Amino acid sequence: MVIFSIVLMTTMFTCFNLKKYNFDYMIPVNIFCIVFLLSELICLSNVTNFAIKFHWTTFFVLLFSMALFTLLSCYIYKNKKKGLKKDKVKLKKIVIDKKILIALIILQVLTIIAFIVYLYNITDYYNTHFAYDGKIYGFSNMIKLYDTLTKFWVDTFLKIKVSIPLVYRIGNPITYGCALTMIYIVVNNYVVEKKVRLLEVLPIILLCINIYINGSRSPIFRLLTMAIILYYILSRFNSEKEISRKQNIKFVIVVGLILIIFGILMVCVMSLIGRKYTVSSLNEYVFTYIGAPLVNFDNYIAKNGFKSHTWLIGAQSLKSMYNYIGKWTHNNTLLTYPTINVFAYSNNGIEIGNVYTTFYPWVYDLGVFGLIFIIPLILYYVYTYKDVSTKKVFNGMSFKLFLYSYLFNDLIMLVFSNRFYETVFDPGVIKLMIFAFLFIQLCINKNYGVMDWFTTKFLQIRKIYEKKIN
Repeated sequence: MVIFSIVLMTTMFTCFNLKKYNFDYMIPVNIFCIVFLLSELICLSNVTNFAIKFHWTTFFVLLFSMALFTLLSCYIYKNKKKGLKKDKVKLKKIVIDKKILIALIILQVLTIIAFIVYLYNITDYYNTHFAYDGKIYGFSNMIKLYDTLTKFWVDTFLKIKVSIPLVYRIGNPITYGCALTMIYIVVNNYVVEKKVRLLEVLPIILLCINIYINGSRSPIFRLLTMAIILYYILSRFNSEKEISRKQNIKFVIVVGLILIIFGILMVCVMSLIGRKYTVSSLNEYVFTYIGAPLVNFDNYIAKNGFKSHTWLIGAQSLKSMYNYIGKWTHNNTLLTYPTINVFAYSNNGIEIGNVYTTFYPWVYDLGVFGLIFIIPLILYYVYTYKDVSTKKVFNGMSFKLFLYSYLFNDLIMLVFSNRFYETVFDPGVIKLMIFAFLFIQLCINKNYGVMDWFTTKFLQIRKIYEKKIN
């Protein structure tokens, strides 16, 4: 009964917003509703397989979130006509010096080599001092070990006395941030010229290799969603005619096929990073990643209600920020290990993963009041999408659009986990964005005045810091 009510409610919000915004599938409120609707439909098709029983509390959480997303979107778009505004000025090819590209590629290769050496050193130390499940051999098992240590065996990882190579420590944020900008450049130039240059694509390929040897697959999905939203927005600005509803539907079908192929590839490469395909069927695999987070959240709410579990405001929701502050201030009370994302089981005893949607840490931290965390999220996505899709911001390369395309993946993944706040307050991501910003301004837009601004701000901060010390 409840699951049918949830699906019906989400379908109504989805249809309303699609109609209101002329079937613009990429508008944030539509992405939010469609992704949750997909999750709900997968849950509905597996009610018997996993003994799923939803509760009304989950219904009201989703109702509140979708209603708020819809109302704020209506308010922000109240003076906007349907469809994207046409721009008479066409996009221009983004030119980047070949010498800069070659230098970036060389630094990427050195960074990858340095990390591979680091993997071997970590594995050697682990085999000598720990080896809980036997010694580790083979490159794919080394990748799996590193991924397990950094995600689940953090205490053991901290005991491993292997320093990160200086080349990787310096090179990784620089090359990662710069390689991300190449996605924008490749998409922009393809829209303008219908051509793809190997030298521009090579940094992206090397970035994928770097991601792979770090034991992750989801960052590669982020690269794909970046390319999709960039193409969607840039191609519309380069089109002389208003994009029709039929073209929107065709685009969605093509994107759907791409995502299916991508999903199959991600399953195929699991063995390359030391992971095993442990589920009994494709249906179970799809449910575990798309439907289970909603089931896990519902089961948590049914058992614990809206009870706050932390003394610190947003301790789990803003975990990345608190961990960073705690690390540098040596304040252990700010370190929120161990993770609250424990592995969960369905009502009939099947393991269904350790993710609980974006709502879980919000409710865990502040109970029902934790749902206010959705407001900044909505405001960012709706205001930014409206800005980049209705204004001419492409004189050179737009950092605002670049950043939005990077965070677009977190909007999609809200049904999976608290990706938005995890990303925004992640010190590593902030470093990437700083290097990407500098690369865009200095190497692409040729805006050298940005260095004067950075120097001035640095001297001001240093002066304030010295006064506090004295």
